[in-house]
Amino acid sequence: MIWKRTRSLRSRLMVRLVLVQGIAIVVSATLGIGAIVLLYGFDRQISNPDDAHVVAEALDWDADGRLILHPTAAFERLHDEAPGFWFVAQDEHGATLSFGSVPEIYAGIASRVGELGGVSLRGYDVGSTLDAFVRIYEDGDARLHIIAGNGRLVDIIPAALQAINHYLLVLFAVLALATTAMIPWIIRREMRSVEAVAAEANMIDIDQRGMQLPTDRLPREIEPLVSAFNAALKRIDKGYMRQQRFLAAAAHELKTPIAILQTRIETLVPRPERQRLLLDVARLNNLAEQLLDVQRLEQISPEDTATDLVALTRDVVADLAPLAIAAGYEIAFDSKLASSFVRADYGAIERVVANLIQNAIAHGGGGGEIRITIDDDGLLMVADEGPGVPDQHKEDIFEPFHRVKPLNHGSGLGLSLVSDVVRLHGGHVSVADRPSGGTAFTVSLPLR
Repeated sequence: MIWKRTRSLRSRLMVRLVLVQGIAIVVSATLGIGAIVLLYGFDRQISNPDDAHVVAEALDWDADGRLILHPTAAFERLHDEAPGFWFVAQDEHGATLSFGSVPEIYAGIASRVGELGGVSLRGYDVGSTLDAFVRIYEDGDARLHIIAGNGRLVDIIPAALQAINHYLLVLFAVLALATTAMIPWIIRREMRSVEAVAAEANMIDIDQRGMQLPTDRLPREIEPLVSAFNAALKRIDKGYMRQQRFLAAAAHELKTPIAILQTRIETLVPRPERQRLLLDVARLNNLAEQLLDVQRLEQISPEDTATDLVALTRDVVADLAPLAIAAGYEIAFDSKLASSFVRADYGAIERVVANLIQNAIAHGGGGGEIRITIDDDGLLMVADEGPGVPDQHKEDIFEPFHRVKPLNHGSGLGLSLVSDVVRLHGGHVSVADRPSGGTAFTVSLPLR
């Protein structure tokens, strides 16, 4: 398995800082050993610091509180390997025990060893018998200060490595713990402003143009990225507004020749071709209206508007009934409620109902009944008896310019506008197959 580098900035910073600290500790230890080598050479030997521990294990107190020696096997080995070994031990009460021949130079120090901390003493010459050390051992409430010398010798480099290794591991563990605990907190604290900007960016959509992300509290390294994003938002807004102006202008320009064409067709002698032409002109006029609806979406403000959905739907059905009948359909409207007020813009919902009915006329199979109903809960349903919508297209039909059949008539904008308008009103539109055949669109709008 190939290891993949994590994209988490926090994890990468934490790992790298731990590694840097570890490398710094190792380098410091190496430099320390190098300094010891420069001062004492490679072949220098020193008294083994572990000898003090062997002494401490062999000491005890009698009933009168005096220090006594109970030689252990380790102490016996120490004495056999270093016959000249000596030590002086003193507890916190001044009880003192001496063993071996204490050098005269250390006699005064040994008598007051209880006042000393840990220290190493060196003779001037290499291999001097004056090498000694002071160590402190605590066992509960008891404390022992031991000065010892002329014991077993060890090479200075392994001894230094042993001492450094002990403290190195402890130091590295402490630093690693501090790093893993503090670095995520520090980074999280410093990244709050970035997270806040990311949250605002996540709220940007097509209906909230003109938004800009704040840059005042961002780190300087990230500010250029956010500024570039803001500049991109401005360019997108300008492009969107140009597109909207173009759609509005094109729709207005189309309406005049369409109206003229409709007037001229209406003056023709009544024939089947005349009726088909009127239907085609009606579709052209509907397309122009839909293009204008795209531009009108920005002006919708349904918050404080109460619209009677029953009265509105009845009027739209009455207006489109001649078109439906001319296309070969029966059309009916039925409401379980005398009135149903919804929080919606009248003109926008009027276009929703009109688009759903026109969609039924266009795709209902050219015959049967188109039934518009409002149930007890205020749900609007527009149903036809056509071939229905295949399951794989039920979500896609609400996308702009999507057609179930590529060569089918219609602009492909009507259902997209229905979905956008209903969504802007906080409602929901869905499509389903009727048990008896055909398609049913259901619209739910917030009640007033």
